[in-house]
Amino acid sequence: MKRTLNYLYFIFILGLISCDNGQNRESTASKEFTSSIPKVKTALVQESSFLIDINSNGKLEAKKKVDLKFENEGVIEKLFVNDGDIVKKGQILAYQPSNHLISEGQKNKEVLTKARLNMEDVLLGFGYSLKDSLNIPKETFNMAKSRSGISEANYQIIQTGKKYRASRLVAPFSGVIANLSAKEKSLSSMSDRVCTLIDNKELLVSFYILEKEFGVVEKGDIVTIVPIALPDKKFSGQIKHINPIINEHGLISIKAVVDNKSNLLIDGMNVNVSIHKKINQVISVPKKAVVERQDRKVIFTFNNGRSKWNYIKTNQETRDSIIIVEGLKVGDQIIIDGNVNLAHDTVVELEE
Repeated sequence: MKRTLNYLYFIFILGLISCDNGQNRESTASKEFTSSIPKVKTALVQESSFLIDINSNGKLEAKKKVDLKFENEGVIEKLFVNDGDIVKKGQILAYQPSNHLISEGQKNKEVLTKARLNMEDVLLGFGYSLKDSLNIPKETFNMAKSRSGISEANYQIIQTGKKYRASRLVAPFSGVIANLSAKEKSLSSMSDRVCTLIDNKELLVSFYILEKEFGVVEKGDIVTIVPIALPDKKFSGQIKHINPIINEHGLISIKAVVDNKSNLLIDGMNVNVSIHKKINQVISVPKKAVVERQDRKVIFTFNNGRSKWNYIKTNQETRDSIIIVEGLKVGDQIIIDGNVNLAHDTVVELEE
């Protein structure tokens, strides 16, 4: 009897152990199933303002720049400027000998005086005086001019005056002297550049933007310029020209006018250009919400405990955010974390 009781007790203990192991296996299986569900973080899609930073490299160029040359061949008698000199409009920069032109001009004046006397004599022969020129018949007046030589005398005076003015190299506008290549007492022909005159009060900065940025940039937008040679200095400019052609590199040429009151900027200077633009009422999401599936951009939305992928089209972007132009709507709940290994219609769990 005692042996029988011990045997029953042993069977009872084994039953308890077996039951406990079954419960543990079910609990473990339940935990393993629960832990295999991906946990994700989400955010609601909303319209908002989007700040865009467009950065480029550019080069400064003068709005007005001209190579100055003498109109006549001759020796440069005197040179008054050096590279970097600031000059005013009408200022004489250099001149060629002109004593012979001064003498020629005096002779032409004497010839003109004699021609006027001759014309007066001719008119008197017809009963008129030069003082009464308004009352003289046109044919008679023209004949008197021709006989007296007054027209030729006036022409010679005009030509001598042109030659004299051409012997002076004069600044056509205010600016700074550059590329001085002439020397005093050297021969200068009509094709030889004496110097370059640059109007540096305003400069143009030329730079390029990407094709996708074309719809963002507009005439009148403000740009910030930082010269590579002056990294601590910032200058403001305004876009004036947008070339409506995309070149072979997918770039668009832009030009902005930069004020140079400080005279720190010079023609040919390399600069960094940045444009800060605000776009209103757009859908933008964190860039980490965008993944690629089948070589296309996708964003997963959260719907009734499952992930749903949505093909999207994007536009401008910053370091952290990107504009969505197609594929999402306001109010969608997008997955922004835990989306790297997701597939369509995967069971997911929101991370608390």
